[in-house]
Amino acid sequence: MAPSAGTWSSSARATWARACSARVWYIFQQLADPADFNASYYLPYAQGFNLTRRMPLWVRPRRKLARADVHALLSSKYEASWFDPSLDTGAGAEHSPYRWNGLSWSLDEKSYVNERVVGTQFTAWHFVASVRGPAVPPPMRALLWFGADDHAYAPKVPLFGGATAVAPSFDDADCMARLACREQHGLKGSTLDFSWDDAFWVASSVARLVYLDPSRAAPVVACARATFERWAAPEVAAAKEAAQKRFEAGDDAAGVAILTNLSVTAGNEATSRWQQLWRHLMVTFQDGSSASAAPDNLLCGCEKQTPTFSDTWLRKVVADTGDRYRMPDAACAWIDPDGHCHPHPPTHDLGERHGMQPIPKLEVRGVVGRSQQEAGDTSLRETPVGGCRAGVSLQDLKAKFIMPAAAIALPREGTTCCR
Repeated sequence: MAPSAGTWSSSARATWARACSARVWYIFQQLADPADFNASYYLPYAQGFNLTRRMPLWVRPRRKLARADVHALLSSKYEASWFDPSLDTGAGAEHSPYRWNGLSWSLDEKSYVNERVVGTQFTAWHFVASVRGPAVPPPMRALLWFGADDHAYAPKVPLFGGATAVAPSFDDADCMARLACREQHGLKGSTLDFSWDDAFWVASSVARLVYLDPSRAAPVVACARATFERWAAPEVAAAKEAAQKRFEAGDDAAGVAILTNLSVTAGNEATSRWQQLWRHLMVTFQDGSSASAAPDNLLCGCEKQTPTFSDTWLRKVVADTGDRYRMPDAACAWIDPDGHCHPHPPTHDLGERHGMQPIPKLEVRGVVGRSQQEAGDTSLRETPVGGCRAGVSLQDLKAKFIMPAAAIALPREGTTCCR
C-alpha cells in the first residue's frame, strides 16, 4: 500500500527490496521451476536498482520438497549467490555472513547496506509446519517443527496441534515475551535475564559461539541438528501410531495425552542436548584453536590445532597491511619505520645516526644493583626479577637505591617487601 500511495521515497523502496525481496529472490532461484522464475532477470529488482521488474508472488518448485529442504532454505545465508556476504573483507577470515552494525551505513555521503540474510541472527522463534488432510484426527493434522532463536543453529521440536503443554524451557504462558506476564507466571529468562532453563537463551548461547567461529563451528551444530532429528523421528512415528489408535477408539483424552507427552519429552531432550552442545563448543574452540581428543597426551588428553586461513583471505591482509607482518628473506632485508620492505639494510645504523648508544642495564639510574656493584656489594644479585628477598625493610631499600625515596613507590614505614 505504501509504495502505491506514494508515501515511500525511492530510497526507501530500494532498501525494502534489498532487505526483504532479496531473500525471496534467493529462495526462488534455489527451488523454482525455470519456467516460472528467471533469476538473472529479477536480480536488479532484488538489488534495489530496477523496481519495475516485480517478482511473482509464488512459483512452482522444480521438484518435490522435503521438510529438510525448507529448513535448509530458512537457514541459508545467500550462499554462492550475488548477495553472498561471506566472501568480502567484512566477513573476516572465518567467512562470517553477519555484520553487527545494522542493515545500513553511510560513508562519504554514500549509502550502503549489510545483507539481511534469510537465516538471520535476529530471529526470535521459527517453525515449519507439516499439515495433513481430513483423514487424520484433528489433533494430529498439524505438526509444527518449532525452534527458538536462529533457525540455522536451533533444534526443531515436534509439536502436534492437539498437544496441551510444552516443556518448561519452551513455556511462554501465552505472554508473547512480555516481561510482566512472564514474571507473573514465574517463567525463567527474559531479554535481560539469562537462564539455562530458557530454550531461547540455550539456543542463543550455541548460536553466539557459532558467530565467533562460523566456518568451524557451524558444521558441528549442523551435525547436532541431524542427530536430534534422528532421535525425534521414531518418537514422532510411535506417538502418531499410538495416538491414532486412541482417537479411532474414541478415547480422545488418551490420544491428546500421547501427543502432549511427545511435546514435553522432545522439548526437554532438545534443551538438554543444546546445553551439552554449548559445553562441547566451548572446549572445542577455546582461544581460537580447535581441540580434539588425544588419549596419548598425558597432560590434557587433547590435541589443539590452529586454523589455516585461505590464500584469498591472506592476500587481503597483505593488500591492507603491506609488509608490516613480513619476515626477513632474500628480497626483504629491512623494514623501515613506515612498514616498507627494502632489499638491503641501511648503510648506517639508525641509532648511531642520531647519536644513540645502548646503555648497560646496571648503568640505568634506579636499577637495584648499580650502587652495590660500585661498592663491591653483590648481596642483592640473587633477587629474582619482579620479586624481593624476604625480610628486606623499607630502610634497606632506600639505602640501596640511588633515586630519591620520594620518586619511588615503596610500602609504608614499618612494613617489609615480602612476607
